[in-house]
Amino acid sequence: MLLIGDFDPPPSPVSAESDEFPGSVRLAQNYPNPFNPATSITYELASLGPVRLEVFDATGRSVAVFADGVEPSGRHSVRFDASGLPSGLYVYRLQAGGAALTRKMTLIR
Repeated sequence: MLLIGDFDPPPSPVSAESDEFPGSVRLAQNYPNPFNPATSITYELASLGPVRLEVFDATGRSVAVFADGVEPSGRHSVRFDASGLPSGLYVYRLQAGGAALTRKMTLIR
């Protein structure tokens, strides 16, 4: 005899995705954006490995490097203080786990 609930998978006691151990590399949008003079950049790593997080100005010149080495899995956050930089568009790039992710942010004075 077939019951309606027979095709529903059993409930899982463990979530496949956790805040502590993300399943992939992620780069969040900075907050706040636009910003003056500081903003936070958050990223998540699926596993231990080499990481590089860098900020570039509109001409492609590197203006800050926050991570350049091996980091553990999990959520990471850095504070970008642009007090000495002019207003404009900036790009930040995360290289980790074979991925290269990029986001834009705007500094307004």
